[in-house]
Amino acid sequence: MRVLSGVLACALVVGFARDAAPASTFAPLTAAEVKAIMTAPDRHIRAVDGGMNKALMAGMRRSGTFAHLVLALNKSDVIVYIETGRVLQIYDPKDGLQVDGCTTVLARIEIDFLKELRWPGTVEIGTGIAEIGRSSYVFSQAIFNDGACAARARSTMVLIDRATRKARPLPPELIAQLKRMLTKNG
Repeated sequence: MRVLSGVLACALVVGFARDAAPASTFAPLTAAEVKAIMTAPDRHIRAVDGGMNKALMAGMRRSGTFAHLVLALNKSDVIVYIETGRVLQIYDPKDGLQVDGCTTVLARIEIDFLKELRWPGTVEIGTGIAEIGRSSYVFSQAIFNDGACAARARSTMVLIDRATRKARPLPPELIAQLKRMLTKNG
């Protein structure tokens, strides 16, 4: 497993007093609050598609519970650490996972939040490969803080052709590289 260290960053975009209340008591956000969250430069919630962005914004205005969940995810640096560990491995100059004429896309991500991370602090990101498929592979990652596992993640990546945007079988060289990164327990 590759391990990277980094300093925990405090990424609070907008702090609302209602964050500590039970989800059933949350009021929907105002249009101004939603706009502030969705346009903040350090936000974690981003939608590439304009329609998805509008749906997120409408959901936060309609449902206090949905707004609370989006705010909680937006404040979580765990997803940033997972993305960092994955991207650094894919684009590593020496041992990267790039294939000429192709790119990888994230098809699925699962995250188990196990322990609170507090700022300031240090995290270690362990990144390995859990599974190898025909045109996909699965990263298995763990975030450690103070010697304890704070989060686990599994991310399914699919290799696609840059021109056709269709899945391509993993070439033998990539499979060999992925096998060197296989973890024992997935």
